[in-house]
This record gives sequence, C-alpha cells and structure tokens, in this order.
Amino acid sequence: MKIKSPLKMNDWDIKSFLIVIFSIQLAYLGIFSMNKLGIEIPFLRQILGFVYITFIPGYLLLRILKIHKLTSEESFMYAVGLSLFFDMFVGFLMNMFYPMLGITDKPISEIPIVVTFTLATLLLSIWAYFRDRDYCNPDFINLKDILSSQFLFLSLIPFMAIFGTYLVNYYANNILLMVMIVVIALVVLLVGFADIIPGKLYSYAIWIVAIALIWHITLITEYIPPLDAIGEYIVSETTIINGIWNPSYEFLYKSDIPMFSLSYYNTSLVCAILWPIYSLILKLGLNEIYKIIGPGLYSFTVLATYKVFLTFYRDYQEKFGGMNENKLAGISALLVCVIMPFYRIVPLISKQSIAELFFVLILLSLFSVKKYTLLLSLIFTFSMVISHYSSSFIYLVGLAFGGAFLRLFPKEANGKLFSTYINKQLALIILFGIIVHIAWYSSVATSLVFKALIIQIDTIAQVIVQLKLFVLEFSRGAYILSKESGDIYHEITRFLYLYIQFIIAIGVIGCFLYQIKHIHTKNENNKVKWYVYLGFSIYAIGMLVATIIVPYFAVVDPRRLFHMFSYIIGVFYSLGLLYLARTALKTPSQVINYVKITSIAGIVLLLLFSSGFIYEITKDHPNSISLSYSSVNKSDNPQIVASFYMGYVERLDVISARWLYKYHLPSQIYRVDVVEGDPEFTVYGGFIQEEIYIYHASPESTTIKESYLYLSYPVTKLKTAWTWDQLLQGVHPYRFPYSRTIISHSKIYTNSGSEILWCP
Repeated sequence: MKIKSPLKMNDWDIKSFLIVIFSIQLAYLGIFSMNKLGIEIPFLRQILGFVYITFIPGYLLLRILKIHKLTSEESFMYAVGLSLFFDMFVGFLMNMFYPMLGITDKPISEIPIVVTFTLATLLLSIWAYFRDRDYCNPDFINLKDILSSQFLFLSLIPFMAIFGTYLVNYYANNILLMVMIVVIALVVLLVGFADIIPGKLYSYAIWIVAIALIWHITLITEYIPPLDAIGEYIVSETTIINGIWNPSYEFLYKSDIPMFSLSYYNTSLVCAILWPIYSLILKLGLNEIYKIIGPGLYSFTVLATYKVFLTFYRDYQEKFGGMNENKLAGISALLVCVIMPFYRIVPLISKQSIAELFFVLILLSLFSVKKYTLLLSLIFTFSMVISHYSSSFIYLVGLAFGGAFLRLFPKEANGKLFSTYINKQLALIILFGIIVHIAWYSSVATSLVFKALIIQIDTIAQVIVQLKLFVLEFSRGAYILSKESGDIYHEITRFLYLYIQFIIAIGVIGCFLYQIKHIHTKNENNKVKWYVYLGFSIYAIGMLVATIIVPYFAVVDPRRLFHMFSYIIGVFYSLGLLYLARTALKTPSQVINYVKITSIAGIVLLLLFSSGFIYEITKDHPNSISLSYSSVNKSDNPQIVASFYMGYVERLDVISARWLYKYHLPSQIYRVDVVEGDPEFTVYGGFIQEEIYIYHASPESTTIKESYLYLSYPVTKLKTAWTWDQLLQGVHPYRFPYSRTIISHSKIYTNSGSEILWCP
C-alpha cells in the first residue's frame, strides 16, 4: 500500500495540502480552547504544537516560493529551516511593533502568540493557494518500507536512550545505555559493510544515531546539564516573565568567574524569542524545551549533512573506483555524529546548535545550484547570524575564503558558472551576511558582542605581529594536546582524534592537487561549486592549526571548532583513506576493502572511546554523565569527580539552594566548586529574578565573613572542590578540608548531601 509522502507535502495537490494544514491548525486551536476550559489531554497539545510551528510554516513557504521536485531530505530540511526562520521573524516583529502600536505591552505571551500565528498561517495558506494551486506531482512511500524489520529496528534505538536515561536517573543503572552504544556501533558496521540496511534508509539510520546519542546526554537527570544552556535558559525565562524581549536588559545574576555574560546570550533570537514561542505554544516548560525540543531539532543537521556529502561523492564518482556513494556519504555523516562535541557539548549550547542547523541548510541550498539557491541561502544566512555570533562569523569568513580560493583557477576552466554563480550569488550571500552581522550585533546589547569581536581580533593580530607563537599558557589548542590525561585510554582517544584529522587533511591536500592537475580541463557546471567547498575546507584546516599555534586564537573550544568544521571537512575522511590506499595497494578491490575497513574501524573506535563506554568498562577515569554516575561516586580521584560534576546537577544541591532562597537574608554566597551558570541557584533555586552574586572561594581563601558558604554534594560527600582556568578551559581539583571548615563555621542546613554554612 502506498500513501502520499508527508515529507514532500509541497508537491501535493493544493486541496489535499490545505486540508492537512487546516486540520492541524483547527486541531491545535481545539486543544488550546479545551486547555483554557480546564480540560487537559496529556501530550496532545505538545505534539500538535510542535508540528504546527516546526513544519507548517516551512511547507507553506515552499509552496509560495514554488519550490518542488526535491528529495525527501531536502523538502523536510528546508521546511524545518524556513519554519524556524518564520517563527523568529514573526516573534521579532511582534516584539517590536505590538507595544508601539498599542496592541499589547506583553507581545511574547500566550494569547498574542497563538492569535498571531493563527492569522499568519491563514494568510500564508491563502497566498500559497493563489501562488501554487496548479502544481500537483506527489511522491509516494510504500508502507511496507515503514513496517520493514530494518526500519522498526532502527526506530527502537531512541527509545533505548529514553528508557536508558530513566534507569540511570532513578535506579543508577546504566546497562541499557551501554547496550545502546553497542547497538549504534552495530548500525555503523551495517551501513559500512553490509546491505542489510538499504541505501534508502541511510539518512534515517544516520538521524537515529544522532538523536539517540544526543538524548542519552540531555535526558540525564531532571535538570539541564550545566553549560551555556543555563545562561540561555535565564534569557528565555526572562522574556517569558516580562512578556517581552529587551535587548538591553540588565540581568541580576552575577558571578566572580566570567564564564559567560548573559548579555551575550540575550543577542540570540533563539534564546530570546524562539524558545519562549515554543514554550508558550506547546505549553511546555523551558526545562523540557532545552532538554528535548532544542536537541531534537539540532539532530536534523545530519540529514542535510548526509545530503551534501552524497552530492559531493556523486559529482566525483569517477574518483572512487566503483565505491558506493551512498555508503561513502553515510560513513562520513556517521563520523560527524560520533565526534564528541556533536552530542555531548553542542546540544547544550542551543544558540550554536540552531546556527549550525542553518549553516548546513546554507550548504544544502548553495551547492544545489538551482533557481531558488540565492533566496534560500539569504534566508538561512540571516537566520544563522541572529542565532549565534561566533558561529556565524566563523562560517561567513569560511565562505569568503572559499570564494577567494576560486580565483586560483582561470575563468576558462570554470565556464559561464564562474561569473553567474560565484561572482553574483556567493558574493551577495557573503556581503548580506556581513551587513546583517554588523548591523545586528552593533545595535543589540549595547554592541557588546561587536566590541568583544574587535578586541579579540586586535589581540590576535598583535600576537602574530610580535611572533609570540606556541605559548602553551595562552593556547587552548596546545594545552589540550599537551596536558597529561593520566591513563592509556584517554591517550588513545586523543590519538584517534589526531589520526582522523590527519586523514582528513590528507584528503583535502589530495583533492587540491587533483584540482591543480586538472585546472585546464573544461568542468561541468555542477563541479565548479566544489572549488568553493575545497577552499572552505583549506580554511577549516588552517583554523584548526591556528588554535594550536596562535595564543588567544581559540575563543571557541578547539574541540567544538573541529566539530563545527566537520560538516564541511568530514567528507574528506574517506577520500584521505582512498589516497593513502592507492599509494600502497594495486587492485581496486584491495583499495575498496581497505577504505571500508579502516574508515568504519575509526568511527566505531571513536564512538566507543569518546562516549565514555570504554572508560566505564575498564573503570579507568570514567567521565560520562550518562554512563558513569555510580563509578564516579565510588572514585577517590579528585580529577574524575571534578570533571564529572562540572557537567552534572545533583538533586540534593538544588534542594539546599531552594532552602537558601526561601530563608536567606541579603548576603553574599560563596561556593568552593565551579558549575557554569550556578543552575542550582539561578534556574532551579528560585534566584532567577533575584539580585544574586556568587563568589568562588579558592584554596588560598583565608576569610569569608558575613556570608553563606554553600557546600555541594561532591564537596561534602566526595571531599572534592575545584577551581577553573577560564583562558585554557581547564579544571583544577583539590581536596577540600571539610572537617576543619565545619569546625570554624556554623552549619545552618544539611540534607545529608549538600550543606550550607554561615560564616560570621
């Protein structure tokens, strides 16, 4: 039995299309009205609301733009990207004009949001009808494919992440998550070696791997794991509480450790507008938005990445000696999934994760070279810029470098497309992105981001001019490479990352030499775009090297930077292995087998090590917040304890912070550990709208007077405290003198895990 593909609704006949749109809208309005009458149906509003604002605006815009004949992945991804753009743009216009027109002084609140999006959807539907009512060329999917054993097997994996985290959270049992890691490794092997998973399911398999790995981190505990998401949450909650986004808002939370400034986060419309809209329409707490919805949307990046990689391999198919381009693209996309920051860091930095989603959509539209390329690229460029300051800057510079790189090749080798595609479209996209970047970040938050960027560029320029290179104390890349890990397994992990980056560099160099060799060969139009791609890749390799050589260069964590560039350079992983194989092996079959075995082995090993699976099995420096809770709490190694609890919110700590909020007198609060954003106080302790200043005592601290001393679970139970090196992003643990501290101060609260002392 076949049904119309819901992923390609933009190709349906207009009547069927609008029936689905209006059915979803009426169903949502119905459940919304029932909620107002006090009738609650669990999960229904959340499901309908998610579909309503994540897909419906995007598919309507695709009809309005008359964009058809796309693959399922392209239609789906463009719909998601256009919907997120539409949500932020409409929310921004509401925030700006509703108070000005006297409609309401709280535009970012439930009723204005629901009414506005209802009317906007209606207007888009009418526009789509008159613009695209004559088009009808639906694609169909076979229900047998959905009910196949392969599809059902893959669909079970995210549920392993959901139920596995439940077992960890409530029973401290990690067995199901450990099994899930093994199953994911099996999926990688099946994609690489066997035909059990058909090529048409590769994109689904890759997304399943991505969402399972992401959720097995973000669903741990009922709290958001500490990272930038804590500051982002505060920005989103402030918008909801005030009912309006104030780009110059003065936040009350302060800390003596400048790990982040909330004013930076307040420049991102993802935090300030998008997540509040999702929270209000779905009637879902921001905690769930940051733990489930945001990471879920971010997981879609691998679908566009797979499609870009597949396009690359198909255009250069003759170079791969008969190797299946679907497998090559699948292997490269799976590499992106298993690089540690993809699932352990970036999902907890939602402004960056959504900016990356828009970036891969830029790549997908830019390298399609179709009539709608320019418009989609401009929309996604605008969305990327207003999502994250540093990611958008890094990516825009990379695109500019790619465009400049193209000029190494003569015009006659590039044909007509050199002028029409590159000079006009790419130049316009880059110029537009730079203008939006400067205009946006020089106007919001008192130009804080723009000023910081200028200062950072000036600092790096002075270092280069003065030739102060390879200074370990000021280079985060050199610090990560040189610091001692203390065990063989972490050294293997570091070697794996260096090995993969080396192979990728070989692939980039080999591709560059190939292009130089064939520089005077007449190129087909669809291949010219890869000159830009290659130029961007050379820029990425240069940036990664610079994080090691140039002090102060790695403003972004070098591991995050490698992950950010993996959407571009990941495609060269298999290509690098291919070049190495051809230098040592003679027959095509030997080359193909070598590339398959080595590429898959590298990905599986990287998954097992970087996920913490091997560390947990061997009990050697376990560090995963999802796999290693029990192991860490049995450890007497301060480094292990500090590294774990930097990214973990303990329930007993939240309870003690709530007690302090309820009974505290105005005073200073000290703590002897460092957790980014102090979520126990700000997000979960009730201090989000209170003026609070958190001080961090060090081993050298001598006197703490007329203040509270907050002792968290790892301090009281595991006798471990730590300080933080902001420049090198390193944790420095030490044994906390618990007994001596208790004697010299008055204990005013304890819950057998976390304690609060009064220092007179």
